[in-house]
Amino acid sequence: MPHSTQYCLCLFSASKDQRRYFDRLSHQLSQELNVTSWWYKDLPKAVSVPIANADELAAPIVAQWLRRKQSTRFGRSKPGWWWQLVALWQGWQAVRLLRKYTGLISNSDCSHVGVWNGKKFRQALFVIAAKQLGKSVLFFETGPLPGYSMVDSQGVNACSSIPKSADFYQAWAQQHSLMAQAAPAQTMQQVFIPFQVVEDSNIYLHSPWIQDMHHFFNEVKALARSYPTIQFVFKQHPKCSEKYDDLMAICLPNMRFENTLPSTKLIAESQAVITINSTVGMEALLQYKPLLVLGEALYDFAPLTLPVRDSVAFHSAFAQVIDGWRAPSLLTKAFVHYLETEYAVPGDAMKLADESHFDAMTRKVLSLI
Repeated sequence: MPHSTQYCLCLFSASKDQRRYFDRLSHQLSQELNVTSWWYKDLPKAVSVPIANADELAAPIVAQWLRRKQSTRFGRSKPGWWWQLVALWQGWQAVRLLRKYTGLISNSDCSHVGVWNGKKFRQALFVIAAKQLGKSVLFFETGPLPGYSMVDSQGVNACSSIPKSADFYQAWAQQHSLMAQAAPAQTMQQVFIPFQVVEDSNIYLHSPWIQDMHHFFNEVKALARSYPTIQFVFKQHPKCSEKYDDLMAICLPNMRFENTLPSTKLIAESQAVITINSTVGMEALLQYKPLLVLGEALYDFAPLTLPVRDSVAFHSAFAQVIDGWRAPSLLTKAFVHYLETEYAVPGDAMKLADESHFDAMTRKVLSLI
């Protein structure tokens, strides 16, 4: 098919993995669309554009970056004056990049830009520059199901366009003649609690009341005191370098860390899962497990899950699970079916992106432009 003369897509990558993926996707899309792939270390020459409110636009991104870095063990060891200097330096960097990205996009003929995730420092500033210039943005990410990827014109994870309505999925189930899934009867003996990466954007952007993993642990510990016969099993995120020896040392007898078994096995052995907004939450839904969600996620709506917004609600929601609460199995099945057949793109973009994946992603991108 001939290239579109109306639309041009510019893909911005901020890591080598993103660059490899976007370069290959650009090649595939170039058969249908004018497309360019930009890497942050090798951008075309462009004059920085003065922006009157650049400090104001960049301030939230700098604040998010600071919270992310301060939440690490290294960050917690630094004094306040050190972080004040870092904030000044990072604020200057953010304004410089925002002006540079604005000039770059202004000099291009792109109608759309694409970014990976869109919440990390450079990508977030690039998105701001694009939106200030009236460009449409496409957000790419792995998930929301294992072995799938996604592209969305609104955002990823909690910001995605995935409907959060039981009525929507009930209608979807009828439309596709889905039948309820029989879930095995269970008794409450073990609960699985997956930790998340300490710098995960889902924590510093979509966790309104849980501040970090230490706070998460303490909230679960308070719950564990009330249920001494139930085992509360934590698992550190395999890609997180943060150490939690201090938490392991203060576990109650019915609390432990299990970092060797895969999450899928721990879910299967548990009667419920408690998460902030981890992808493990989706794995729990795939196994039809009761799920308590303490943050904002693409699946944080009742009665698919039990959304929790404070400590009191946390204890109340867990009591419901103890009393036998479970999500309607047909709702869970319809939710997963919608993601598999309508929303997500088969293939993990960072691991298993084959030709069929790029064909499907090309079709999905073109449907959004």
